[in-house]
Amino acid sequence: MTQILVKGNHQTVLKILGNVLNVVQGKIDTNILQPVSTDTFRFALGSATIKDPKDVSEAIIIEKKAYLSKRTKEGIAAQEALALQSPFLMGIDEQQILGALIHSEPTPPAPLNDLYQEMAERFPMGFAIVGCALIAQSYSTYLKKAPMACENINENNEKYWAEVDKEEQNYICLFGLVIPPTAKDRFSGEILDQAFYQHPEEDPSMLQSHTHAAFLETGPEKWPHNMNEFFKSLQNLQVKSVRHLLTHSLLQEATFAIFPLTDIRLLDKKKA
Repeated sequence: MTQILVKGNHQTVLKILGNVLNVVQGKIDTNILQPVSTDTFRFALGSATIKDPKDVSEAIIIEKKAYLSKRTKEGIAAQEALALQSPFLMGIDEQQILGALIHSEPTPPAPLNDLYQEMAERFPMGFAIVGCALIAQSYSTYLKKAPMACENINENNEKYWAEVDKEEQNYICLFGLVIPPTAKDRFSGEILDQAFYQHPEEDPSMLQSHTHAAFLETGPEKWPHNMNEFFKSLQNLQVKSVRHLLTHSLLQEATFAIFPLTDIRLLDKKKA
């Protein structure tokens, strides 16, 4: 069940820095990385490092605060950063105003992609989505090695991607972008290819989507039901890891802000 808590008619410009193909095709080096201040985005996802290209990994920006996946001997942890070097980020800035605030509590828990499909019917030009959620069963992965050898990471899945983690009862804060088939006439395939790709472990879908999640130590004290409570819930997150979230993860409960897309703006001229 999805409840619309706040509804507006605002539209959002998606900003893309760099090119996801530089990551997918294994072209990471110092020449590809671009300096990024977290002031560039209010919410974003992509790949980044603090400095060393060998440390490029999953990144998410929530309320201008960047969280990176940090590889360790035990697996991954999270680290915060004020400034980044990135081959690819996409997101929205602070000037964008949400189009809807929703509360979702499917019974039984349902794939995240089901919610994406539902929202795509309401927002046929695509949307950004952000917020905290309780995931009954999460499926996630991360880059266990920086893609620097000019190899396609999806064609060499076992070499670059960690085995999919299947976990129960996780609180997360996610940021995702979703493009329905109805939006593909508005946005060129060349531009969409700079931001979206089919992950080898992702279930097939009519939607193009890209979702990163900050896995949290604890969830919200209560689910927010207005805008003030919602944005307060995104502050002071206790992040334990950052991962690429697969959309067949089962959503149990969440409050999300939806930002309907109206345009895509490229921030630079670098291409794969």
